[in-house]
Amino acid sequence: MKQNTFLMKTDFLENLIYDGFENGPRTVMGQQGAYQRHHVANAAHGSFDVITKTLTDAVPEGAQTELVNPIFYPDFIHGNQIAPALNVFATDIKVFGGKK
Repeated sequence: MKQNTFLMKTDFLENLIYDGFENGPRTVMGQQGAYQRHHVANAAHGSFDVITKTLTDAVPEGAQTELVNPIFYPDFIHGNQIAPALNVFATDIKVFGGKK
């Protein structure tokens, strides 16, 4: 089974509050590139990470966000800080009420 077929339930990803970012892994799903690890949280599931390609626009901390094309992403490197089951790969992050 291919990793990009593990779609996330939309109710799992509702009401996300953005909490910052850091440099992400160099390789994601076998593709080398520039990636960022974003920290988001919601009331139902707590804090988890979202991996994206490096975004050109800044996302303000505390903004309510929505993920574009989210899929499950098991990140075993940071598994001791965030449970691997609570990681997501997304093609973009949209800010509610914003352009992004």
